[in-house]
Amino acid sequence: YLDKTSVQWDEANHLNTGVTLLNGQWSNYLNSGPFYPPLYDVATAGLFRIIGVSLFAARFVSVIFGILSIWTLFELANPLYGSKVALVSAILLGIMPGFVWLSRLSMIETMLLFFFLLSLLFFYKWIKTKSLKYIFFSGLVLGLGFLSKYQAIVGILIVIISLLIIVHARKKEKLITLTALILVVTLIALPWFLLTYRVYASGT
Repeated sequence: YLDKTSVQWDEANHLNTGVTLLNGQWSNYLNSGPFYPPLYDVATAGLFRIIGVSLFAARFVSVIFGILSIWTLFELANPLYGSKVALVSAILLGIMPGFVWLSRLSMIETMLLFFFLLSLLFFYKWIKTKSLKYIFFSGLVLGLGFLSKYQAIVGILIVIISLLIIVHARKKEKLITLTALILVVTLIALPWFLLTYRVYASGT
């Protein structure tokens, strides 16, 4: 079923870059000027290595992250609204035509959605426990989301603004929490920026 429809616009790019990374040709990958960050292409190359190079394998990456997104939504909604609402929410996401369509194409959106939902889940756990480890986890996942698609910056801003609103009592706690979140996101995303800058600035 996954390999029965024709290749869509962005899919061709992910198929080609997945093969490039599978062959260890990082310099060719960077010199080609990848429009997107590398994480989805790395995942595609990884699945190519496991089950072989095919359109089915490339699209199965989106299937995996689509399923993970449904599970994460349930885990996020369950403590907030109860198991019944969480189950309905997960089912509704799973049958949305747009979500189903994106989940069967080699496109980034399901990976981005998964990381965004997971970051919210960890952020909610921090709200409930005030354990700093959940801020680190949230920052880690947001950083990975940013390495999936640059639009993850919206999720990062949402978490930062929510943090500033929630932590209003003690300035020290707000500063420590905000610094930890931004630091983790930066440590995850910065190497990609430095690498691409070095390649494009040197012209090699």
